[in-house]
Amino acid sequence: MYIKSVKKYCVLGFLWGIFALSACAQTPNPHQLSQSFLAAKRSIESSTVLLNNTNQLVPIKNLDQQKIASIHFGFEHTLVFDSLLNKYAKVQSFEGGYYTGSKTLDDLMFDLKFYTTVIVQLNNQDLQNPALMPFLSMLDQRKNLIVSCFGATQLQPEFDVLKGVLVWSPVNSPVAADYAAQMIFGGVAANQKLRASISKKYQSGDGAVTLQTRLAYAVPEEAGINADNLNPAIDAIVAEAIRAKATPGAVVLVARNGKVIFNKAYGNHTYNDTLKDKITDIFDLASVTKVAATTMDVMKLYDQGKLNLDSTAGSYLALARNTNKNDITMREFLTHQSGMVPDVITWEKLKAENRSTDSSALFPTKVAERFYLKKD
Repeated sequence: MYIKSVKKYCVLGFLWGIFALSACAQTPNPHQLSQSFLAAKRSIESSTVLLNNTNQLVPIKNLDQQKIASIHFGFEHTLVFDSLLNKYAKVQSFEGGYYTGSKTLDDLMFDLKFYTTVIVQLNNQDLQNPALMPFLSMLDQRKNLIVSCFGATQLQPEFDVLKGVLVWSPVNSPVAADYAAQMIFGGVAANQKLRASISKKYQSGDGAVTLQTRLAYAVPEEAGINADNLNPAIDAIVAEAIRAKATPGAVVLVARNGKVIFNKAYGNHTYNDTLKDKITDIFDLASVTKVAATTMDVMKLYDQGKLNLDSTAGSYLALARNTNKNDITMREFLTHQSGMVPDVITWEKLKAENRSTDSSALFPTKVAERFYLKKD
């Protein structure tokens, strides 16, 4: 029965691959691609099992305290797997095949010395490598170990003594790689059980349960949105903004119901360079707080009847009444039509004795490059 199930999943994975190949010739629309992805994902969801999670290593927690590495040997979909891992944290990828000949797996172990958690990707062929188990045993003793297996039906007996976590998928496909990587970081929950025994330790019915603790990465259709409507609309809006020089570039992320359904980078960092925006870029929030916090709070007060958009600052703030801000309306503030100076440079007015070009106990606060404020 289990073998039949494995065959079914492999066929679905194969069909997904065929669809991807045919896409090059037929250019299916985003909605069709999403539907095909979802069909494959439903099978992956029902067959991917989390095992040996007694220490609750998965989902990985305290990312700011972790240094994470990912190792692959012959796994075909490592680019998908590592890409998803890096959406949650910085994960350094190591190619196990590089450590052959003059370099050995002992050298790889040395290169991993500063990492706290190591994720190992394995396919069925990797499991036949006689050098693998001694290496995994060393990792298991020294690191937080997570092993993600794809496309196998049985485990070697040596796996039963490992303390590390096992993510088990009978399917070897890009969708399986995507799903397993998200499970490791809590983007998707683990709730499935083994349908058949895979070793003496891991028996039919075994499987750990976790909750979704972080955003998942999904296609728009999983959030009830047609990708054919969403993707072109966002592309057009950003293209117009770049054309009109409202911005040199942008990174757009759309999340709904706990799922990231769109994430794409456009354009460049500035008008004067060719450094492309990437979805991993970190931006200064700056005035985003005006629309992400202040505007929403003000409009909530408006909905509650506690604030009139056409009332002036002076009617709400006593401090504004004897200033040139007294007659500015709330509406003018919100629409950036108040006439206020956009930036007030105060550092130039600091006396020389209150600033320094180098940091010290007396000048600990860095304001800009070679600019430190006096402690008091």
